Amino acid sequence: MGAALSHINKDVQADALLLLDGILSVPHFPGLILTTSPVSPSSSHPFDLILQGLLNQISQESETKDTQKRSGWERKLNVNPEAKLADTQRRIRVLQQLRTLLKSAFDKRKKAKGQGNPGDLSKTVVWEEIAKSGGYVA
Repeated sequence: MGAALSHINKDVQADALLLLDGILSVPHFPGLILTTSPVSPSSSHPFDLILQGLLNQISQESETKDTQKRSGWERKLNVNPEAKLADTQRRIRVLQQLRTLLKSAFDKRKKAKGQGNPGDLSKTVVWEEIAKSGGYVA
């Protein structure tokens, strides 16, 4: 799924989004993505691959060189001023899929820790802390 979302051919990407829509619409399937093991110890977790693929659908990653302190990576939203309504609708669909996937991850984490109602997403997420921790929410 991660490879299809990142494929160079836009038709393959569109098909992957349709398939992911179907997967995420089934109640317990998003949780299965989180519990699936990587294919090999050296490969990325399927959740990470799908998350990266979805982010690549709507943004681009580029290296930054800050003259004051540091260099690193940043993401910029893909914007095409001459885009048709279909591009906006596609972006909305990708954001909805991201929300479903992330909500499932939060719910699973809360359930594992035994914290209150798994549907309550009141935790504040500090993205800098996530980046320092290797990309995982504690």
